[in-house]
Amino acid sequence: MKGILYGIGTGPGDPELMTLKAVRVISECGVIAVPASDIDDCIAWRAAAGACPGIEEKEILRVPFLMGGAAEEERAARRIENADKIAAFLDQGRDVAFLTIGDPTIYTTFGYAADILKGRGYEIVFVSGVPSFCGVSARLGTMLCSGSESLEIIPGVKKTSGVTRVYMKTEKNLPALLERLRSEEADAKIVENCCLEDERVFEDISDLPDDIGYFNIIVAKEKTNS
Repeated sequence: MKGILYGIGTGPGDPELMTLKAVRVISECGVIAVPASDIDDCIAWRAAAGACPGIEEKEILRVPFLMGGAAEEERAARRIENADKIAAFLDQGRDVAFLTIGDPTIYTTFGYAADILKGRGYEIVFVSGVPSFCGVSARLGTMLCSGSESLEIIPGVKKTSGVTRVYMKTEKNLPALLERLRSEEADAKIVENCCLEDERVFEDISDLPDDIGYFNIIVAKEKTNS
């Protein structure tokens, strides 16, 4: 049986902001993947080391990624190289915990490895962490959004390649919103009561029951002309 690759969100850097689940999964994995050549310079490693006693005794796999200064061909080759390194442990039946700052679903190098290895048939599990912008908002002592305000996360690049929108507090507007998403042919999924005992996940919004509750969140990857 092949091992599982876990993407572990370590939060913005404070070990106390790591989740109990992140600490537990790290303790259960024998291999820790760190996206850096020098782990002492890696914020994710320092946070995990501060929250997980004994992590230094585990096998450390260094998987540094090339950043924007390198050519795209070089960056792509490094991503494949790193995925191959991780796959070698997974093929041995060993679980790998890949550390990443913030949350693994938001602008992380883990996404590159996850996409490649998922395409090869490996099991990938995301373990949520506190996003950096939530840490910043807490540090500033201010709400990110409230009431009818919306929140946008905008990358500081000249040209974006797509738009992902998260819809919350849909209430009575849910039918109209679903109809619009269908007409736009958006890749939309919905989770009701996420992480609770009665959680329900719907991968296709075209076939939803009539009893969707208040605590539902829609994640929609929408087409863009940018």
